[in-house]
Amino acid sequence: MVILPKPKETLYGIGEVQIRRGCMILPVDDETRFCAELLQEEFYHATGMRVEIAEKKEADTMAVVYCKESGMRGEQYRLCIAKEQIELCAGSKAGFLYATQTMRQIVRQCGATLPIVTITDEPDISVRGVYHDVTRGRVPTLAYLKKLADTCAFYKINQLQLYVEHTYLFRTLGGLFSDRDPLTAEDIRSFDVYCKERNIELVPSLSSFGHLYELLRTKQYAHLCELSVDLDEPFSFYDRMAHHTLDVSNPESEMLMRNLIGEYAALFISDKFNICADETFDLGKGKNKVLAEGVGGTTALYMDFLGKLCRIVKESGKTPMFWGDILQEFPEKSSLLPEDTICLYWNYEPDAKDDKLKGLVTHGIKNLYVCPGVHGWNHLINRYDHAYANIAKMCEFAKKYHAQGVLVTDWGDYGHINHPEFSVAGFIYAAAFSWNTEILPKDVVDDQISAIEFGDRSGRVMESVNALSMGEDITWGQLVCKKEQRPWDQFVPEEDIERRYCLRAAIQDGYRLLGSVAESQRERYAAYLLAAEGQELLNCAWHMINHKERPVPENVQWSYEAATISKKLRLWYRDYQKLWRSVSRESELARIGEVIFWYADQLEQ
Repeated sequence: MVILPKPKETLYGIGEVQIRRGCMILPVDDETRFCAELLQEEFYHATGMRVEIAEKKEADTMAVVYCKESGMRGEQYRLCIAKEQIELCAGSKAGFLYATQTMRQIVRQCGATLPIVTITDEPDISVRGVYHDVTRGRVPTLAYLKKLADTCAFYKINQLQLYVEHTYLFRTLGGLFSDRDPLTAEDIRSFDVYCKERNIELVPSLSSFGHLYELLRTKQYAHLCELSVDLDEPFSFYDRMAHHTLDVSNPESEMLMRNLIGEYAALFISDKFNICADETFDLGKGKNKVLAEGVGGTTALYMDFLGKLCRIVKESGKTPMFWGDILQEFPEKSSLLPEDTICLYWNYEPDAKDDKLKGLVTHGIKNLYVCPGVHGWNHLINRYDHAYANIAKMCEFAKKYHAQGVLVTDWGDYGHINHPEFSVAGFIYAAAFSWNTEILPKDVVDDQISAIEFGDRSGRVMESVNALSMGEDITWGQLVCKKEQRPWDQFVPEEDIERRYCLRAAIQDGYRLLGSVAESQRERYAAYLLAAEGQELLNCAWHMINHKERPVPENVQWSYEAATISKKLRLWYRDYQKLWRSVSRESELARIGEVIFWYADQLEQ
């Protein structure tokens, strides 16, 4: 039996206890009744029996009893499975919820026959969060967002942020971007309440300095861009990542952000607000070039406007948060910000170093989250090897520098091509290593994810998806940049026959494994196979198109003609559309299709 995150203390007794018909669940109040309903549902799925929720235990009847203990700390809980009864003890709503989630994991693995065990547990790091991009490609359905919250709660994650640039329907903008399937006030309020019930703080996050491509290339707001804007230039995935920072010297910029932040902040229960303020690449390179030279460089411009944004947030009654990638270059300026401001330090390298983080802490940053990544951006399937290495290292840094939180990020660069559920394993890595900062080996935690998340008794699902993710000759970002004739600074590998055969073998093995995956998880696992098949086609298309301009290496033998690959790509996209629509609104699906069809057309020329 395994539990994720790993509890602090697990003491097994001798023997076992069986849950039979007539067993009862006894909550103590409305909060524990919600937990009891979660457990009741888990019992039903695992055993086929519907355990009754009751007010009073009957004589000689096995019962699951919620016990309130006022002396227990915040999220602390104790779970005791004994022959007489099962006790879930806590002093708070959060503690009861997490005791319930642990109990659910045990039931999911053991069914009606449970081990005699006592578990005592509480987290090492107080904030354990997920940051999910809902703006640069996908806008999730509300149903999927609620499913995401359920997953987060199951693994004891207690904060969630949704990254928004233009995909909320602002009244302030007068219906601008209403054609992008945006989230609405009703969506946000409904989801916020749903999260709160699961002890998840839904924190508003809004791009408010850089990364304003969609807003600043409209006729209404182009004049607020640091660089001049060509309104006739077609949409570019690359430019959306690289450009469009606010003109900080124009008073309208501050007023616009005051209005947007004020409107958005009012929707949320949370007392925090993430203003982002990252990757302000263009600052001081256009309209403010002369001003930057006069005030001592872009550092002064950045800190002045960041301070204004923080004050706006404070006026809204919330604590400001921001990404620390710019401040880390001049950490001595941190004292210019409000004292309670939270700095989000991100680093996505598998071999992440802590020198920049150390600089921030040394110069007085007290409120700090460390932010690793799930490495799904620019990949059809997340690179779990990179995600694990990065998350493990960053959680070590969180412990070393006494960070208040770990916020694992799931970005959607270049259209959010990867299926969102592929990021769950990365969320679990972060949940596991922030709740309990003991870092488990990758093969161990992967086996546990296979068992708990996929219901795979063979323990091979994560081994399989790791193999599928390694078959990438070319990333999605590189494919996009070739189409858009934009630079890409990552190494592009030559055709690798061994990797091609390994991917094909991994796909074949995956179809054999499909039958051993829990029925409830087969659709998700089949999505991995669809993505891997798409990657195989894109690998082949990339090399075929490139080899039109140079001789084909002697060791390369194409399995199909170019026209056949083109046809297969078009048909693959039809299945990809169905997968997209199962969890996401239409949003930018057509832009993904434009890239796919461009390559299909190139193959036929």
